[in-house]
Amino acid sequence: MAEAKTLNIIAEGFPEDETSSDVKIRLYYQSLEASRLSKAFENSQAKCSASVYLGEALALSLRSTLLPFSFSIETRPRLFVIKVRGHIIVEGSPRNLKPWTVSEADEPPKVWYRVYRDILKTASELARWLEVSLPEELAVET
Repeated sequence: MAEAKTLNIIAEGFPEDETSSDVKIRLYYQSLEASRLSKAFENSQAKCSASVYLGEALALSLRSTLLPFSFSIETRPRLFVIKVRGHIIVEGSPRNLKPWTVSEADEPPKVWYRVYRDILKTASELARWLEVSLPEELAVET
């Protein structure tokens, strides 16, 4: 019988030095999914693609905005899949919320740069739990 594994992922607010004094950022995971079809990866030519979605900012109040997100990594052929979904809440004064939550030109909102690293750490932890490796450009130390 296979040994049981447990995975503990705790999402908290970001430390003060990683957020602006203008806003407070909170990250909530709603769904973590990790699956592996095969323990042996005989095909070293597997391709890995990542998909990132950051939804439109939804005003919860004058001082609070919610942004849904999803992140997935899949291999071709389909050897493993990792999916992370949740939402980000940004709180602050109305004039400070916009730069943090609304895209400008072709750039994502400022908040995205703050949470992207945390989402990648979570995906890396899920990959480690599956005993698979993420591509170097996505891997981060957990």
